[in-house]
Amino acid sequence: MRERVALPIVGLVKREYPGFEAYISPSLAEVGSIIGAGAEIVAFDATGRPRPDGSLLIDAIQAVHAAGRLAMADCSTAADAAAASAAGADILATTLCGYTAPTKNHALPAFDLVAELSRLGKFGVCEGGVRSPADVRAALDAGADAVVVGTAITNVDWLVREFAGAAERRS
Repeated sequence: MRERVALPIVGLVKREYPGFEAYISPSLAEVGSIIGAGAEIVAFDATGRPRPDGSLLIDAIQAVHAAGRLAMADCSTAADAAAASAAGADILATTLCGYTAPTKNHALPAFDLVAELSRLGKFGVCEGGVRSPADVRAALDAGADAVVVGTAITNVDWLVREFAGAAERRS
């Protein structure tokens, strides 16, 4: 990617470990592999859920900073974001809202969480459930510094189902 893209690259590894819920760069091994691959920004689970290697949130942030990279905390709640901010995360993201037990039925995009992140004074990212240009505008209006538009433009199957559903005949 680096040969084709001059912008900063966000790196993460999604890996499941039996008995552990954290899966976005859940251990220091994944953090190290992302750093080794050359990403300028390292994303990791910042939910406080146990990590398979026993490391803590602060350990991931310190490893990222020791390599001269930016630490991106993927959060699910305002409490996650506050803890990550206090531990020194450079970027706070709503990535895991809706994907943890406490946030299971939370509406996405999580504009309320975006507003909470903006109050912490760090670079805030709205990620998850962004389906339209109106969602991008609402996220920015809620205080996001950046918005991730993923499935809505990269998952063609989802996009086709959305259009097909809108076109269903009504009886």
